[in-house]
Amino acid sequence: MRLPFGESGSAPAARRHAMEVDYFREELLPALKELLLNRADSTEYTLYQVLEEAKAPLTTFLDLAPRDSKEKQDIESGE
Repeated sequence: MRLPFGESGSAPAARRHAMEVDYFREELLPALKELLLNRADSTEYTLYQVLEEAKAPLTTFLDLAPRDSKEKQDIESGE
């Protein structure tokens, strides 16, 4: 799955937002539906790959701040 925009966000905000919405509608949702409808042994790994590819645009789209190192360690350790 190819992302239609870069992480740097070089496009104007409104255009970038429209591209992100198109990506979710045209790329991410169909990929997730396909995984759910056609379950196989590799479904979990494929789902992980799809979501990993979508991580940057999802974070940008939802405007989530990056985690600081302490918060990241707490999450990874399960605290």
